[in-house]
Amino acid sequence: MDELRDQIRSELAKVSDGNLFEECVGIAFTNTIPGFTPVSGPGDFGRDGEIPAKEVGCPLACTIQENLKANVLKTIRSYKKSGGKSTFIYVATNRKITNSQKQKLREAVRKEGFEVVTIYDEEFFVNYLYAHSELRMKLLGIQGRLPALSNIAVKSRISFDNLPLVGRDEEEKKIRSIKGDRMISGQPGSGKTYLAQEFASKRKGLFVIDYNLSRITDEIRQQTPCYILLDDAHDHRDIIEGLMYIRSNLGFSFDIVAITWSSEEDSIRTLLGVSSTNIIQLQPLTRNDIVKIIDLRGLIDESDNVKREIVDQSKGKPGLAVALSGLYIQDDWRKVLRGDSLKNIVVNGFQNRLGKETATILAFIALGGDGGISMSNLSNSCGIGIVQIKNILNELAYGGIINVNRDKTIIVEPESLRYPLVRDAFFTDLMPLDFEEYIDKYLDKSEVLSVVLAVVLRGASVDADRIKVYLNSSIDNKAWALYAALGRTEAEYVAECNPDAIFKQSNITLYWQPEITVGVLLDRARDDKRALRLLRDWVKSGRPGFNNEAFTRRKLLIEILEYKVKYGYDDLLSIGEALSISITPHYETCESDPGMGDTMKFIQGHIHPDEMKEINSLRELIVSIYSKTKSDVVFAKALAAIDSWIYTRQKLSESTNKIMKETAKNLLMDIYEASCGHNLVQRRIRQMGLKLGIDLHVKIPEYYNILFPYKTYSNLEGSDFQDHMNALNKLAKGWIEESPVDCAERLKSLCIEADNASIAYTNNLYWISQVLAKNIPDDRLIEWAKAFISYTSLVQIVWSIVDKIAEIKTKGYEGFLRQTLLNDIYRPAVVCAVVERLDISENFALFEEVSPYFNTCSDQLATACLQGCLTTDVQVYILEHVNENAAVHICDYIMYKFNNQKEEIPKNLKLLVEQAVVSYSMCDYETSSVVGHILSRNIQLIKPWFLEKINRLSDGYAKSHHIENVAVDCVKHLELGDRKDFLVKIDNSSGNINLVNALVGSSIELYAILLKNGNANNFHLSPLSYMSEWWVKFALQALAAGYSCQEIKHNSYLTSSSWSGNESDMLKAQKTKLEKDFDKTDDENIRSIIQEYINDLDIRIEKVMIEEREKEVRGLL
Repeated sequence: MDELRDQIRSELAKVSDGNLFEECVGIAFTNTIPGFTPVSGPGDFGRDGEIPAKEVGCPLACTIQENLKANVLKTIRSYKKSGGKSTFIYVATNRKITNSQKQKLREAVRKEGFEVVTIYDEEFFVNYLYAHSELRMKLLGIQGRLPALSNIAVKSRISFDNLPLVGRDEEEKKIRSIKGDRMISGQPGSGKTYLAQEFASKRKGLFVIDYNLSRITDEIRQQTPCYILLDDAHDHRDIIEGLMYIRSNLGFSFDIVAITWSSEEDSIRTLLGVSSTNIIQLQPLTRNDIVKIIDLRGLIDESDNVKREIVDQSKGKPGLAVALSGLYIQDDWRKVLRGDSLKNIVVNGFQNRLGKETATILAFIALGGDGGISMSNLSNSCGIGIVQIKNILNELAYGGIINVNRDKTIIVEPESLRYPLVRDAFFTDLMPLDFEEYIDKYLDKSEVLSVVLAVVLRGASVDADRIKVYLNSSIDNKAWALYAALGRTEAEYVAECNPDAIFKQSNITLYWQPEITVGVLLDRARDDKRALRLLRDWVKSGRPGFNNEAFTRRKLLIEILEYKVKYGYDDLLSIGEALSISITPHYETCESDPGMGDTMKFIQGHIHPDEMKEINSLRELIVSIYSKTKSDVVFAKALAAIDSWIYTRQKLSESTNKIMKETAKNLLMDIYEASCGHNLVQRRIRQMGLKLGIDLHVKIPEYYNILFPYKTYSNLEGSDFQDHMNALNKLAKGWIEESPVDCAERLKSLCIEADNASIAYTNNLYWISQVLAKNIPDDRLIEWAKAFISYTSLVQIVWSIVDKIAEIKTKGYEGFLRQTLLNDIYRPAVVCAVVERLDISENFALFEEVSPYFNTCSDQLATACLQGCLTTDVQVYILEHVNENAAVHICDYIMYKFNNQKEEIPKNLKLLVEQAVVSYSMCDYETSSVVGHILSRNIQLIKPWFLEKINRLSDGYAKSHHIENVAVDCVKHLELGDRKDFLVKIDNSSGNINLVNALVGSSIELYAILLKNGNANNFHLSPLSYMSEWWVKFALQALAAGYSCQEIKHNSYLTSSSWSGNESDMLKAQKTKLEKDFDKTDDENIRSIIQEYINDLDIRIEKVMIEEREKEVRGLL
């Protein structure tokens, strides 16, 4: 029991002087809330104080009356009547307010158009008066010294509406379950004290708040606590030793709970003598948990952008999240983003209590960025002793603004706080410090430069040359990019010396120096098309109607592109892509939720109508690019963008639709005039023009209309198709009269043109190749084939000609086929032509020459089998000359073809097919899967397949699980007697390991047969390998057969066939399954095996959860 606290609580409830209470609240808030102004007298309009918030002050309502709600509403109405502009209010009362009463008060205040920011009730003032004796004496007249032990940790912190403990369920459960002394470790601000406070309040625990060991001993004797909690144990090692001494020698029976930083965990654990299982390690809260805290703080209806910024700055620290949420409510959001609001709270809140050195210490730590600074270098830099620095840092740590890296360097968090701290210490007119004097004190100079540059970008004045001297190859790209952000001269320097920094940190340089960055990205796009992706995302994320941002970005890109093209930039693909980006009417962006990113929000739409109109002002630049490139690639990319002006999926207003159509017409007419002579581009333009209601005259050779019909071949039916084929025949006959070289080059040119113009032509090429081969005179087939082989890579046309050559056996066909067989591109055409068109008995020598290539052409051969293009003799010959993988795939097509036609496979072919399937050695996953499918459709082959595999697989296949997968799928088709016979035959051949599990399955009877087979003793424990639902029964059988517990455990392992959640959830599910197995048997041996597994899983679960938590904090899951 804490008599002082109880006395404070009792007297506080009796306070009757409202003015005195208001005065004391003003004193308390002046010390804790920067900028607080007490308001009293006849002109206060109900306000008792004003707290700075955004552009106007928030009123404070102080009351000691029982009817809290009525008093607060009266204050609001009076404030509104006086012309007050704020919509937020703070409440202070000496009374105890329940959560239900708080909720009702908030609801009533909302009806008045206000929000309650914070309610400071009895609990806050009891804690504050407990720690501040002068104010306690003034308000309550209570003197008295603080006890040595208290049921709360005395911290000089603002109350935050008694928020619940968030995200610490596992830690709370663990701290309660531990026996003996224990530790809570974590980074400063991770919520160690908050967790300890929750524990102490429920478990008769007392905090050490006076470090006089004699007083501590007396109070332990008086209060007999179960737990003594020591905050900042790393700075009070003597108290730990003293507590352990008096417990041992005076007969006390309390447990010690030591609370310490992560970096001091090892030393405190050694001093306390506890094992790792007695340590509660607080990892940063997940992003989702921080969002919950933000919502509880009153920002549940705020935008995701606001929440995301607070989550990012909080770095998983709950106290920091609460503070930043409060600042958002109180202050200008821009000041919160820039860190000024938090800096004011930290410096003003701590400086009076800790001394003016606080700001200096923080500034030197902040200068180190993420790299931090060591304690000794910090002491040397600011000229303050290490002991004093430690004391100050311990106080600052409670706010979560101090963090300790693994190398024990100290950093300031969040990042935004660093910049105003460094600005005010190093870049003011009043006694500025030179960062150059201290830069060698920091291990990571890149971080120092990044901090300095960020401060300069926020308005500090510094000569850029002071920073430039430090830029070299050892400085990271972020610092280079921030230097480029300073101005055009600096950006040009970086673009020349380290363009990679601009590419890799383009998010920085596109914001500050977009003109230089766009040029660098276009240059980079020659070799790395990711640069175009960066440009596209930047342009299309320009917010419609926001400072003309969407159009400004498009205009800048097109201006720089035109300039580069004018002076020799010739990467046509990049030019086309950049041009397309510049004239797209679309806006799109995506953002994840502010938590862990479990959900993504895609925002798509169109730029503002006014910005659409402004696109027309870019036409002169666009036409200039057309005239200098004259490229189908560029035209095609531009047409793709214009297409998006014509076809819109979203419903738009009539006026917007009109603007889009007019802009599309203008852009289309520009490209129409610029692309004369580019036939396929012109045809696309004409099609698009028809959609806009304009019939553009396009003058192109007629054969373009024949080779590239407006309708696709799949849409040509009946007479339309026949008419088109007649036109193709006529065209082919005309080309046959020309030189085959001229024809080959024309078709090659057309294909290149179609590629450049983004016209699909695969089907077109198929039909022209068929028609062309049909019309070439027999005696000129080889001449034409050689021309196409020499001048093109048009495989379809050559394939058709080669096929016809083999079919009619034109003069010299054998020599031509042998010569073409040497060409890698056209070899499959020769192989297929030989096997499909030639008689094997008449052309056996040619078959022998193509047979070495059967394996590489197995897909084409399998298709030929499926289509019925091959004779039985040829299929037999192929199966005799391919490897086992190719044979299985070809057999699959053969069997499918005969089964589909409900025909019997010829006997000699059937023998080879079944042999190929049954004897396959199962060394390839894909082919093994095909074998499984064949066996499932042809169950008569399953027994022969098992007979082929048992006792015959070598060590090389013993490690493969492909055979086991097939066996498991097929074993259900075997008779029980067959399975028994197989298990009796099993010997020690290593490959049998992949068959045993499938044959035994879940049958205890079959497992018993396996155990009796002495020749198979290498595999007796194999069915135990997966800890399945029948594992307990199998394990009992194995024990009865004489196997030891260790042998059984060694041959059993946990597995999960599939799991879509986190690894920790999978392990927990496995543990639950084992716990159920534990209850299935009374056998102590089996239980001991299961318990060992459970213990192992507990260790793995804890390790995995720590790893997952780290990922969750960073938003990676």
